[in-house]
Amino acid sequence: MDMERILPEGARVVSIEPKLVGDTVQLRVLVGATTDESKLKFLKALESSGEFSHIELLSETRPARPEQTDRVMLELQAQYTVI
Repeated sequence: MDMERILPEGARVVSIEPKLVGDTVQLRVLVGATTDESKLKFLKALESSGEFSHIELLSETRPARPEQTDRVMLELQAQYTVI
C-alpha cells in the first residue's frame, strides 16, 4: 500500500518480491514507466518516503517492441520499514 501511494502517473509496479532479512523486509521490485519523467518522479518519491531506504537500482531496460506501453523498466531493491 505504501508503494502504491507514492506511484506517480505513468509508473506501475509490475512485480514485487518481499524477503525478510533479520528485522527488515528487503524488496525486489520491477517497475514499468511510460516516460523518463515518470521514472524520475517514481525514484524521487521512493527516495523521499520514510518507508523505503537503501534503494539500489539493479537495472534499467528499454523494451524493443514498440507496442509496449512501458518505455522504461526498472529493477531495484530497497528496504521497507513500517512507520
